[in-house]
Amino acid sequence: FNNSLGGLIGYTNQNGQSKLTIDNSFVNTDISQITTGNLITFNASTGGLVGTNLSASTGLFSIKNSYVTGNISGSSYVGGIIGQNKQTESGSNNIESTYTTGNITGTKDYVGGLVGNVTGMETSAVNIDRCYSIGNIESSGSYVGGIAGYSKYLNISNVYSTSKTKGADNVASFIGH
Repeated sequence: FNNSLGGLIGYTNQNGQSKLTIDNSFVNTDISQITTGNLITFNASTGGLVGTNLSASTGLFSIKNSYVTGNISGSSYVGGIIGQNKQTESGSNNIESTYTTGNITGTKDYVGGLVGNVTGMETSAVNIDRCYSIGNIESSGSYVGGIAGYSKYLNISNVYSTSKTKGADNVASFIGH
């Protein structure tokens, strides 16, 4: 996770009783993770607001009333809002009233309009509510979606995407897998 790049935060770990809320924030610039050879290949997450969010224990993480208008590009785990969101124990992860309008481009797997890879817990899913993505989403890899490239234990409501999606495998206008 050390190679995470975000418009506001590269990497965050909500552990124990910690809490992080991003509210009324925006990024209006292009974000690109530059790779030279194979220097950045594993878990090189890139997100418009947050590169990687890891929530463990009872940590709380929330993004609301925020947006990204720039183009986002990276290798794997690329998302308009968050590159990779991983919840390892019960906690609360919410993304609400948030959107992205730029193009999202990846060279490997897990590329999404809002989140590249989102993994919740069976007992505590990640929630995305009142969000949208309207830029084009493209990768030469797999797991590409207008909302999320890959998801596990995700609750979505009042969400839409008008994004055109393109990838090698597991590609959808909403959730790649």
